[in-house]
Amino acid sequence: MKSFLEGVYTALVTPFNEDGSVDYVSFRKLLKQQHASNISGVVVCGTTGETSTLTESEKSELIKLTIDEFKGVAPVIAGVGSNSTVQTIENAKHAATFGVDGLLVVTPYYNKPTPAGMYHHFKAVADALPALPIVLYDVPSRTGVSIPVSTVIELATSCKNIIGIKDATGNLGRVTEIVGALPAFKVTLGEDALFLPSLVVGACGVISVASNVIPVEFLEIYKSLKNGKLKRAKELHTRLYPFLGALFIESNPIPVKVMLAQLGVIKSDNVRLPLVKISKSNAEKLLASAREIGVI
Repeated sequence: MKSFLEGVYTALVTPFNEDGSVDYVSFRKLLKQQHASNISGVVVCGTTGETSTLTESEKSELIKLTIDEFKGVAPVIAGVGSNSTVQTIENAKHAATFGVDGLLVVTPYYNKPTPAGMYHHFKAVADALPALPIVLYDVPSRTGVSIPVSTVIELATSCKNIIGIKDATGNLGRVTEIVGALPAFKVTLGEDALFLPSLVVGACGVISVASNVIPVEFLEIYKSLKNGKLKRAKELHTRLYPFLGALFIESNPIPVKVMLAQLGVIKSDNVRLPLVKISKSNAEKLLASAREIGVI
């Protein structure tokens, strides 16, 4: 089994059929593609998986399929967060029954909790599942609030099973501050374009949207830096950078699903409302960016 949270983890998409049902055939194909790439780990039922639109039975099946593919090979983390502490704990206990290796818990959205509220929310989840590693997820662009660094430090020191954070704030200063204050705490990035810079300042890896499409290239960036080949890592980062921006030309996971469908990994780029398919003009820009780096 690979080291937990180290390296490149893919935030898996959830493919949908034309009738809106989950396309489990395509999902299995995506899992096998990721397995073949030797990916460091995967996250199922996260933001990229459109988890807020999934039913409980759909989440269960997606988690089971992911475990079946990666058990004993690479860690599987399940997204279980919600804006209700009770519901988050229920989600977490349910995911744990399938044998996941860790839990990703997002900052409660909509409620706008204070730092004290955030602390007690995450601590309640950690206390309810003391045997499972928990990864905090800070993505203020979606939740409306960010976890203060002081609260991250408080949680890391008071809850032994809160072992890391997915930082999607886009702020490398925060990453530097957390790494400096908590040397044993794992900071993984939630911003693909900042993957390499974050590694330089001490992050342990990335939970990536782009690695649905280019897992090998992202793994090479990681391995190059770890092996002291900074020049090679910079070359890859610079070449891929415009494409990483294009993958967020519309709300994630709309563009990445376009790319996966284009590559034949999934059958369709369908998303669930309130998301809609990509606009024609943005699709053209995305595909042009992909052609420039040889993805298609």
